[in-house]
Amino acid sequence: MELVAAGVVFGEDKRERLTNALALVNPSRLDNLSIAVCEAWAAAIPVLVNADSPVVKALCGRAAGGIVWGNAQQFAAAVNYLTAHPTDAEQMGRSGQAYVLAEFGEARVKATLHDCINHVTTLSAAT
Repeated sequence: MELVAAGVVFGEDKRERLTNALALVNPSRLDNLSIAVCEAWAAAIPVLVNADSPVVKALCGRAAGGIVWGNAQQFAAAVNYLTAHPTDAEQMGRSGQAYVLAEFGEARVKATLHDCINHVTTLSAAT
């Protein structure tokens, strides 16, 4: 197994890296909604996220799409767990994927925009 610090990647290179990954690691303590985490989940890849990032930690918990780690030992244990339990890793990836599709998929975005437009037009009509 190899840990790759890929940095910023785009397009086909990103898709290929995600397809072949055991997990996406998001070490950031500062992320709010992590696009990288959502992209990994969209590809049904589990994530390993930093416990010091409260928003991403909560997102990971809601999605059941990965493992939260807080120190080097927990990180190593998480990697070892995913390696030793590929079925669980696949389930985490699928759970993350289902979450992203439910929360950020086209149907949800359209419904939310529709609700917002109706709300604004209702307010405008009332004034």
